[in-house]
Amino acid sequence: MNTVQFDPNGGPLVAEVRCAFAQPGSYSMLLWEADANLIVMRRDGNYINADDDAYELPGPNAQNHRRIVECISTVVVTPPVTNYQVDLVVSQDGQVLGGDSAAASTTSAAVTVDLFVQLLAGGAA
Repeated sequence: MNTVQFDPNGGPLVAEVRCAFAQPGSYSMLLWEADANLIVMRRDGNYINADDDAYELPGPNAQNHRRIVECISTVVVTPPVTNYQVDLVVSQDGQVLGGDSAAASTTSAAVTVDLFVQLLAGGAA
């Protein structure tokens, strides 16, 4: 699992999901409590409309230490394009801090990917 270090005293953390190659699909983004089976935040969306797919994580920032952002995304593959790419990106104060990604080419009608990042305050382990 990738880790993302953030400034607990900085601006709000933002988690965004992106889908490339103009492929339609949908996703569920979950913010898991650290070391617990508890969902702190859930956002659902799709890649078909013009709505924003970026979400501000609840604050204060220090509470997000060791929490996990997960994105479960299903992409519909629309030939002749057979490539897909889904990115989970975490940013703060307009700067990308890190994330997770899945990309490939497939002949399947749809692909589901599960992306994860763990948030760490100020480089803590």
